[in-house]
Amino acid sequence: MAIPTRSARERWRWAGLFAAAGALGFGTQIYLLREVLVALGGDEAAVGLGLGAWLLGIALGAGVARALPWPSARALAAGGLGLLALAGWPAMIAARLGRGWLGVPAGELPSLGAALLLALGIFVLPGALVGGTFVALAAAATAAGDRDGQRAIGALYVVEALGSLAAGLLVSLVLVPLRPPLAGMALLAALALALGLPAAWGGLVAGRWALPLVFLGALGAALAPPTARLEEQLQRARFGALVRELPLLDWADTPYQSIAIGGGEVRALFASGQYVASFPDPEADEARAHELMALAERPRRVLALGGVETGLLRFCLRHGPERLDLVLLDRRAFEVVRRHLGPEDARALADPRVRLRFEDPRRFLARAGEPYDLVLLLAPDPTTLLAARTTTLEFHRLVRARLGPRGVFVSSFSAGANAQSGPTGALGAALYRTLVEAFPVVRAAPGPPGLFVAGEDPDAVSLDPERLAARYRSRGIESEVFVAELFPVLFPPERVATLARELEAGARELGPSRDGRPRALLRALVRRQELGGSGGAALLAWGAAHPGWLALATLGPSALAVLIVAARRRAAARLAAVHATLATGA
Repeated sequence: MAIPTRSARERWRWAGLFAAAGALGFGTQIYLLREVLVALGGDEAAVGLGLGAWLLGIALGAGVARALPWPSARALAAGGLGLLALAGWPAMIAARLGRGWLGVPAGELPSLGAALLLALGIFVLPGALVGGTFVALAAAATAAGDRDGQRAIGALYVVEALGSLAAGLLVSLVLVPLRPPLAGMALLAALALALGLPAAWGGLVAGRWALPLVFLGALGAALAPPTARLEEQLQRARFGALVRELPLLDWADTPYQSIAIGGGEVRALFASGQYVASFPDPEADEARAHELMALAERPRRVLALGGVETGLLRFCLRHGPERLDLVLLDRRAFEVVRRHLGPEDARALADPRVRLRFEDPRRFLARAGEPYDLVLLLAPDPTTLLAARTTTLEFHRLVRARLGPRGVFVSSFSAGANAQSGPTGALGAALYRTLVEAFPVVRAAPGPPGLFVAGEDPDAVSLDPERLAARYRSRGIESEVFVAELFPVLFPPERVATLARELEAGARELGPSRDGRPRALLRALVRRQELGGSGGAALLAWGAAHPGWLALATLGPSALAVLIVAARRRAAARLAAVHATLATGA
């Protein structure tokens, strides 16, 4: 890697400086995106707003830095690097307290305007520091080199990318699991600044004494006890802004999500700002477990992809399965939940028939193994790309390959209380259309929440109340809250038939949800935005209904800019750079 400087020592100092800028920028972005995801209720729209505000900040900062004279580049580079190391903390505090500042009521989704203001308040300043610092570094490196500015800027992005990659791995796999966010962000700042200190001491940039002081301050903040106390206070403040009058009992950050548990005798579980479940609720759990297990003719081998560990499991075991595999992606989140389970649920997890597996469900299903009689997927709406991975055609084909000839797959979905209409109907239709593409037989049970039941054999995949009642009675289960006579209430034939017609009608104009085009994700986001009373629901709904126009609107500004540059007969190299930058950004 040839950075245009006069000695090998200076080349390494420049490389360290560029890597420090990349690590600080990308590491800060990861931490703040995790925070805004919780503050805005945990969906992909929050990620989009955060990234949009971040890129806006970068553009503003780069524009300001570009307008400054080159002699100020050394000071601007050092100042931007030091301020970027400090900017993560106030941005994180703004993320945790911002809902209260904007007056968003506890328990409600913020409107589009409030969400946008919060994203701007969190991301614009750190983003501007990234943009300004990168421009200043490029100018300083060019001025210090052999008049080869293109090589200096190219080297900046190569080494910055390596620093970003290292920071991404460090934050996601080490700091997030092992250190609280405030301490982790401070430690990231200290480690990144350590890479840039030799350049400051060597006079390549300013800040010979200021950057070491910022480094020591960040290192002290990462290790000091007051940081832990501030972390706890901010965690409680954030949880109080999400849930009214519910004390925070436990929390953890994992590589996948932020987990919080609040309540008293009854716990409430939240994942990245979204409500997941309340437990213990033995009466509701028992009724639900008997309903689900009766959907399989003989549930000897059962696979549960989450959703049963907070109370359903012990009642599922009453149906006599020989083995129940429980596959969970997030081990750390499970351990937090496990600490708050009652003794009966803890004993169920220790039952020798239960096998716990902590891995990606898709990877588990892709491996060869004995077929299952029942596969349960009790997941919330696919409002994130991570959740949408279990609603695509590719995933359902993996499930089908692991089902026995008379096995059934059961998944939950948001069904309308009386009719499938609006965003709720569109989401159900998208999920139904994908299942129909993967399974020969698909049936739907009304909710809320609704159930899809799919498989190969139309005789085994049944919602007939009499047949389900006969299955339940044959197992000799004694229950004080559930009897076979409830099946006609749970699955009334006339409502089941109406729901099937509604789903079929809604699915006619849709294609299946695929890994490369997760249609269900966009439908779930529309439904979520409408429930929050957000003006973004109409925009998302338009994009879902007009994907071609959406692509044109996304790429149009880039194409227009390229045409303008071409019309002015700029150099071919500059035209190529503009096209690549704008198209990639779009």
